[in-house]
Amino acid sequence: MSVHFTPLGRCLEDAGTPWWAGQIWWAQSLTDPDAAVPAHQVFVMCAEASGTLGPWLADWEKQTDHLSDRRLAEAVAQWEYELLGDSLPWSVDWYENDEEEMRAELVAWLPGHAAVRLCESGASADLQHRIRLLGLTGEDRWTDPHWPGHRYCRPAGRVPNGVCGYAAQMRGREQGLDH
Repeated sequence: MSVHFTPLGRCLEDAGTPWWAGQIWWAQSLTDPDAAVPAHQVFVMCAEASGTLGPWLADWEKQTDHLSDRRLAEAVAQWEYELLGDSLPWSVDWYENDEEEMRAELVAWLPGHAAVRLCESGASADLQHRIRLLGLTGEDRWTDPHWPGHRYCRPAGRVPNGVCGYAAQMRGREQGLDH
């Protein structure tokens, strides 16, 4: 499910909320076991309000306790479907924010920084494989034996023949209908 916090981000920015308020909320969402808002939603709000992922990912990197690792596993579980489909798992409505750049930064960060932490947090093997799959592209990703079977209908420009076209082509091969 995609998270849509753009109105909140706009309200905070328009109200002149200081940068440090977002930092405090972000740190609290990672370290407080009774945080009122899930960390992945606070992350989205902070990224949307600031237009960048870098500082929030850097803070997450520094938080290496079990709770922060669990918060990372929760975020990955929420985001993996969209990320594996080459989409950002929340909408970016500000023209100043580059959705593709944000997605690329998140996808580059997760396999390098989340893989070990997911294992240590007790995340399922399936979820760990899905993060590994983010490091693969194109046919290598879709044909990996650990591909979760997600089906996406994307325009052909996003992936060869569109993923739906690719899936249909693979089904045809399985049924001996090579063209």
